[in-house]
Amino acid sequence: MAENLFQKALEKRQKMEKEKEAKKNRPSGGSGEFEEFNYCALESEVQAGFRILGVPFEMREKPTDPKLILLSNILNEAGNSYLKIYWPYKEKDGRYEPDPSWILTKMYNKVTEGKWKKFSKPVFDEERGKEVTGEFEHTNKNTKIFQKLKSKFGNSKEGEKYPKNFYPSSRVVLNCIDRLDSFCEDNKHSKLLSSKVSVYEKDGNTSVFADIGIPYTLYTQIFDTYVNYGGDWNKCDALVIKKEKKYEVASADEPKRIMANLKGKVIDGELTEEELQYELYDLDKFFSPSSYRKLKDKLGFLFKLCDAELKTNFYDELEKLVEKEQAEWEAKQEVKENKEISKKDESKTSAPEKTERRESKKETSSSEPSEEVKKYFTSLKYWGELSKKEQDLILGSVTTIKDKVPQYKRGLKVLACSNETTCLWPGTAEPSEYNEEVTRCPICNEVFPVED
Repeated sequence: MAENLFQKALEKRQKMEKEKEAKKNRPSGGSGEFEEFNYCALESEVQAGFRILGVPFEMREKPTDPKLILLSNILNEAGNSYLKIYWPYKEKDGRYEPDPSWILTKMYNKVTEGKWKKFSKPVFDEERGKEVTGEFEHTNKNTKIFQKLKSKFGNSKEGEKYPKNFYPSSRVVLNCIDRLDSFCEDNKHSKLLSSKVSVYEKDGNTSVFADIGIPYTLYTQIFDTYVNYGGDWNKCDALVIKKEKKYEVASADEPKRIMANLKGKVIDGELTEEELQYELYDLDKFFSPSSYRKLKDKLGFLFKLCDAELKTNFYDELEKLVEKEQAEWEAKQEVKENKEISKKDESKTSAPEKTERRESKKETSSSEPSEEVKKYFTSLKYWGELSKKEQDLILGSVTTIKDKVPQYKRGLKVLACSNETTCLWPGTAEPSEYNEEVTRCPICNEVFPVED
């Protein structure tokens, strides 16, 4: 089945390449948030060996399969940090482009609109090092909103060495088994592949900053490496070396390409039954398009600036979308709670009364929060925005507060706030995290994505 899926993915990629080429030949007209993940990092000049888990994203079947994302790091209103924004996308002319119906895409397209101007004769462009026959003239290039979205330094902090683009880049997130260490084997869990991971130590605290996923171009290089050798990555480990301006990719079925640090570690063969049972990250849960609530709360100032300068009404439209999103979320919550009530009712009728009372008493006594825990959480800015049920859920799951960080009960699954590294426990460098059933962050008021 895997080989068939790889063949289908290859056919789809070939089709997109034809569409892309057809687009080039058309006349020019005028169109120019988080769990504390464990990462398999691609380090400069160090060969990484890993097994990709799942099928190509073009043929993805499960939330754990490789996933294409469009990601941009957008400067906040204060100008001191970046927000990770995930854009929904559509396939167009052999490319993956931001969904034109999404409100942030609509605003971006409005701000950067214009028309193509053809020169009377070719002009040498020094920046690109070649002659050009014309240029795209932006209608709104003299506005503040254009400078923030399109100019070279408009979306970067003061003094930023490498300016960031407002427009999203295509990346791929995927689960893998890292062969360089024994983490995956010891914990029976995958890692996320990352093109760069940086670790900082300050005042005894360790902070990890990672690039989300890998560039789409590297994903394509890995995919092509396997297809060219007639195999697929479910049967053989991948080898990647990060060079200064490129990546070198091979597979473990080429013994001569395996460097000393991976000798005897990478595998050319099927996964073991144990490896097939490893827990994987649900990529849809963590890397879905950013919510309208997040756009309004974090980027509302850009929509307002656009409306003021270009006489649009994007902010009003965004507010309506937030209301609709909230209503849909509440409806889903009601359905979910009704299902839970039904399950409890069924359990009551099927279980002996004596056993039920004993279990209920045990649950109550074990979830009684201490005054320290109560004081800590009730002091959080948006604690009152959580439902009573969610408040009780959190309070009953925390054992104590250690070094200003809540300590959850052993074995409990918790997820970090969708705002990634920007939402930390007060006075610490640790990301805030909550029971997976919690739907809103009591620190930054972020509404978490809800699975269907």
